[in-house]
Amino acid sequence: MWTIKSDECLELYQEDEKIAELTWDEAELCWFLWYRMSLFPRLSCIGEMEDFGKLDIEPVQMAAVETIIDYCKRQADKWEGRAEDMEEML
Repeated sequence: MWTIKSDECLELYQEDEKIAELTWDEAELCWFLWYRMSLFPRLSCIGEMEDFGKLDIEPVQMAAVETIIDYCKRQADKWEGRAEDMEEML
């Protein structure tokens, strides 16, 4: 569930751990999506959420979740391909 910290910051928690954050960038006039990757202790920016205004909180939340899911699928596909390459090498 997204937690609204302000009209410029939303945070997504899994249990007690923050796993994602949407931050409004006034200079770029878009939302930046930060996501916790298992390899890194800090959140990493995985993209800009363009075409949403500062007040589009609900639509940007839904789009961010879809973006995170797509990102995870791409990463899984990339690692699956690497695993297949390793199997062929062995």
